Amino acid sequence: MPQPRIVAINVNADIYPKTKVLHVSGIYTLKNNTSQSIDTIYIDYPGGRKSPVTFSKFGVSVPSSVIDDSQDYGIRLLKLKQPLQPNDSLNFEFDLTFTPRGLFDRMNSPVVDNGTFIHNTILPTVGYNTDGELSQNAARKEYGLAPQPRMAKVNDSMARKNNDISRDADWIRFTTTVSTDEGQIAIAPGYLKKIGEKTTGIISRMKWIVLFSTFILFECSLRGTKRQME
Repeated sequence: MPQPRIVAINVNADIYPKTKVLHVSGIYTLKNNTSQSIDTIYIDYPGGRKSPVTFSKFGVSVPSSVIDDSQDYGIRLLKLKQPLQPNDSLNFEFDLTFTPRGLFDRMNSPVVDNGTFIHNTILPTVGYNTDGELSQNAARKEYGLAPQPRMAKVNDSMARKNNDISRDADWIRFTTTVSTDEGQIAIAPGYLKKIGEKTTGIISRMKWIVLFSTFILFECSLRGTKRQME
């Protein structure tokens, strides 16, 4: 199933170590880089009916309908009213909150008191995710599945469309705003544009990066001269 690629991301991340709560809202710009029209978009997201991750916004900027939504596995298929033509683009918007519901959620929260490291894998992705397949051939045999294919050949043009970091994006434009509790220092990809005064946080922008966005928080004291990074 051909899928659009992420070409730009704008995310706002609110990270609260004191309560272990994470709130992220974002917009992906999706572009059809294929030679054929795309009428269905496959979204993979953190799933599970008991998952601490909930979404208050989840959809595209053009008329569409949900034709399948598996909350247990975190898969949603969106049928576009008008197919996305080659070289056209649209926006995918989401708003997610990670709220610990008990002791185990708090223990497994990506937000910690000191040393938070949040990877973009907690965010929705575009396209089929092979990581969800059974990887052991013995287990696959029990379910009547063929052995897992070996690494693709060097001249496999389809496999070479994905880099070794992400399967739904190449070089992207990245903008983020991060806010957090007082006393925390936030780090994100990009060039620092602004440091908030009323709330601890940063705004950073990067023209081109490979999709491997992370948010890091830690407690420390700053020394030295402040410099504007451009």
